Amino acid sequence: VAAEGDAGQFGGNQPEDNSGTLKYVVVKQAGKTLGNGDELNGISLAGVGSQTELDYIHVHENLDDGVEFFGGAVNLKHVVLTSIDDDSIDWDNGYQGKMQFVYVEQDPDSTDANRGIEADNDGSTPSKEPKSLPIISNLTIIGNNFDGEDDAEGIYLREGTGLHLYNSVITGSDEMGE
Repeated sequence: VAAEGDAGQFGGNQPEDNSGTLKYVVVKQAGKTLGNGDELNGISLAGVGSQTELDYIHVHENLDDGVEFFGGAVNLKHVVLTSIDDDSIDWDNGYQGKMQFVYVEQDPDSTDANRGIEADNDGSTPSKEPKSLPIISNLTIIGNNFDGEDDAEGIYLREGTGLHLYNSVITGSDEMGE
C-alpha cells in the first residue's frame, strides 16, 4: 500500500512497531497539493506501531489534513489541530490506534475545511481486514461556518470503519450544517 505524497510503500504485520518519538512538535503553515487527491498532510503516519511515542503535537494552518493515519496502531496524546484546510483527523487502511486529549478548532471563516474527522477503511474495498477501529477519549471539536458543496460534519465515518468515542464534545455555530 502507498501513502499520499510519494511516501512510498508501507505495511507489515508489526502493530507494536517502534518508529521513535515525536514530542513537543509544532507544524505550521505546511502542506501542498501534488496532484488530484494527492496532498501533503501536516503529519502522515503510515503503518506506524503502538510503541512509537507521539505526545504534545500541534498542527496549525495545514493545507490538507492535520493528521492522517494510513493503517498502523500508533497512539497520540495531547494533540491540538487548528485552522486546518481539510479534515483535521483522517484515517484509513485499518488504523487501530488510540488518541487522548485532542482539541480541534476549525477556522471560523474557512470555506475549505468541513470535517473535524473523516475516516474510512479502504474506499474501494471497505470490507478489507483489518477494519479501522480507533479509540478516542477526551476529544473536543469546534466546527466552522463551512458553506461549500458538502455539509459540515463534526465526525464523518465512511465505509469500513468504526470508532470508540469517550468523553467528547462536538460543537459549532448554527451555520455548521450538520
